[in-house]
Amino acid sequence: MKTIFTIISVLFLFVSIANAQWTECGLYGGGVKQIVSNGSFLFVGTEYNGVFRSTNTGESWVKVNTGLLRKEITAMAVCGTTIYAGTTFGTYLSTNNGDNWEKVQVGYTYENITSISVKGKVIFICWGEGVYCSTDSGSTWSTVSTGLPAKSSVCIALTDSMVFAGTTDGIYKSTDYGNSWTQFSTNLHEKIVTLTIVDSMIFAGTSWSGLYKSTLNVERWSVVSNLFSERTWGIVSIDGSLLAWSKGGSGLYKSKNVGLSWSPLNNVFISKSFISMSVVGNTLFAVTQVGVYRSTDDGDSWVETQKGLAGSTIYSLAANDMKLFAATSQGVFSSTDNGNKWVFSGLADLYVASVITKGDTVFAGTYREGVYRSVNNGESWQKINLGLPYKYVQSIIILDSVLIAAPCGKGAICRSTDNGNNWIPTTFTIPIVNSFIAVDKTLYGTTGSSGIIKSTDYGLTWSFIGSEMNSQVPIYLTYSDSMLFVGTESKGVYNEDESGNWWQVNSGITDNRILSITSGHNIIYAGVKGGEVFKSIDNAKSWTTTGFNQPRISVTSLFIKGTTLFAGTLGAGIWKVENYLETNENLKDPISEISQLTCYPNPTTNMLTIDRTKLSNFTDNHPVTYSITTLTGVKRMQFEQQATQFTIPVNGFPSGVYYVTAEQGTSRAAVMVTVVE
Repeated sequence: MKTIFTIISVLFLFVSIANAQWTECGLYGGGVKQIVSNGSFLFVGTEYNGVFRSTNTGESWVKVNTGLLRKEITAMAVCGTTIYAGTTFGTYLSTNNGDNWEKVQVGYTYENITSISVKGKVIFICWGEGVYCSTDSGSTWSTVSTGLPAKSSVCIALTDSMVFAGTTDGIYKSTDYGNSWTQFSTNLHEKIVTLTIVDSMIFAGTSWSGLYKSTLNVERWSVVSNLFSERTWGIVSIDGSLLAWSKGGSGLYKSKNVGLSWSPLNNVFISKSFISMSVVGNTLFAVTQVGVYRSTDDGDSWVETQKGLAGSTIYSLAANDMKLFAATSQGVFSSTDNGNKWVFSGLADLYVASVITKGDTVFAGTYREGVYRSVNNGESWQKINLGLPYKYVQSIIILDSVLIAAPCGKGAICRSTDNGNNWIPTTFTIPIVNSFIAVDKTLYGTTGSSGIIKSTDYGLTWSFIGSEMNSQVPIYLTYSDSMLFVGTESKGVYNEDESGNWWQVNSGITDNRILSITSGHNIIYAGVKGGEVFKSIDNAKSWTTTGFNQPRISVTSLFIKGTTLFAGTLGAGIWKVENYLETNENLKDPISEISQLTCYPNPTTNMLTIDRTKLSNFTDNHPVTYSITTLTGVKRMQFEQQATQFTIPVNGFPSGVYYVTAEQGTSRAAVMVTVVE
C-alpha cells in the first residue's frame, strides 16, 4: 500500500502542477554590467541573465535572449541597428534590435570577452589573450596583437583614424587598424580599466591611480583630479560637461571645464558604485550596484528606471509581519506587498550573506563588515561588532533572546545576549557555517566538509552529528514531520532516521547539486544549481518539479511566507509561486488502478518494456492509449497499443524522470520511470 500512496501522490501533483506558475518579482537592477543605446532602444547586459531591452527610455524592460547561448554578458557595443554582446564564451550580434542573436565566428580559442569597440565597419574585440579586428562589419577577422604586451589587453577606444588599447602596462596606439602598435603612455604604466574619447581628448581610468587625460595626437598624460584616487570606471560627455565615476564610495563627479575642476553628484548616489553609463540624446542612464537610474538634467538629479529588469543574486530571505527582506550581493532590499515590488533598504555595496528578523528588528550578516542591526524595519542600520573577532559572517540566527553569528573562513561561533551590543566568542572554532536552523530549543548548523553541528544550550557548546555526512558537503538543513533533511553540494538530499543514521533520498531529483532547502505544511522544497525547484509531499520518498516557468538559474535560497513560496537565484532576482502549499490531506485518488503497471528496466538508457498484464480493469481486445510525459506535463510520446507487453525505444529522451500513463475508457494507470542518456 505504501507504493500505491507514493504514486497516487505524485500523480495528484501532476494534475495540480499544470496550474502552477512561477513569476519573477524582483529584485531589479542588480547584476547589470553595461548599458548601451542605438537611439530609440536601450540595451543592458547582465551578469547572469543575458540582455534586456527598453523601448520607452528605461521605464520598463524585457529579456531579448533568443539565440544567445551564454547569459553572462561582459561587454556590449552598438553600431546602427547592430548590437554586439561579449560573453564569457564568445561574441554575439543582433541585427534586429535584440530579437535574435547569432555567434560571431572570430576564431579565437579562449573567449572571455573584456571589451568590444565599433566604429562604422570597424570592430575590435579584446579577449584577454589579445585583440581581433574586422574592417568589413565582421565578415572576416584577423589578429592584431603584434606590438602589444602578451595576454594583457583590457579595453579599446576608436576614432576614425586611430585605435587605442588599454593594457595591464599602460596604453598603446595604432594608426593602421592594429597592424602595428606603439606605446602611448611612457609615464603611465598602470593597468588601464577603461578608455574614453571626448572630442580631442582621451581619458584613461586606471586600476588604482585614478583618472588621467591626454590629447589624441600628442602624448601629454596628466592626472585629472586628486578626487579619483581609486579605480576609475568611466567617463562620458553631455552638453559640454564631463561626468566621471569610480568604483567604491566616491560615486559620481561632474566637470564643466574639461576636467580642470570637479564637483560631486552624490546627493543621490551616496555609497553607490557605478558600473556603466550611457548618453541617449539629452538623457543619461547610469548602472550602479543597486539599480538603474535616469537623469534629464545632466546628472544633477536622478530617478530609478528598472521595471522588469531582474538580476540580483539572493543569498537569504526573511520576513516579519510587515516586510519581506532579501540579503543580496548589493545590500538589503525589502518588500511590503509580498514581493511584488522591492525597494533598497540599506547596506549598499555590501555582500550580505544572511538576514533574520525578530519583530521590527532586523539583523544582517555581511562579508568584511560583520553584523548590522536595524531597529526600525530596515529604515536605518548600525554596525554591531563589539567583541566580534572576525568580520566575515556567513550565517546568523536568533533563538529566544540569544543571537548567534558564525564565521566564514576562520574564527569561532559567537553569541550575544544583549541584542548584538556585545559579542562573546565560544570555544567552538569552525571554518564555515553555511546555515543554521532551530528545532524547538535545539540548534543545527551545516559546516561544509566538516558535516553537521548541534547545540542544546543556545550555542554555548557544539557537537558533531552525522559523521557519515562529512564527505557530502551539507549546505542547508530543514525540518519536516519530526525529521531532519539536509541538502548537499553534489549528493542530493539526505534524511536522518530514528537511529541517527543518514540516508540518501533523491528519487525524482534530476540534479543532485542542492543549493537550498526548506519546508512548510509537511512539504519539502529543494533548489538546485541547474535552476529547478523540486518538491516532496511524502518526506522525500519521491520528488517532482514545482511547475512550469520556474527559474532556470541556480536557486540559492528558498523561503515560505504564508502560502507563497519564494526562490532567490544566482543573478536572476527573486521568483515566487502563490497558493501552492497543498497538504497531504487534500490528496485525492484520480486513478482507478495504478499499482500493477510495470515498466523495466527502470532506470533505462535506450529501450523500455511496458507490461500491463496485471491490470485487471483493462481488457485485452481493445487498444490502450499510452502517453509519456515529463513531470511538468510536456508530452514526449503518445501512441495506441493493444498488446499487453511490448518494448519501445526511448534513447532520444533527455535524462530525467517521466510519467508513463495508460488509458482505456475510464480506467487509468501510471508509473514513473527514469531515463539516463
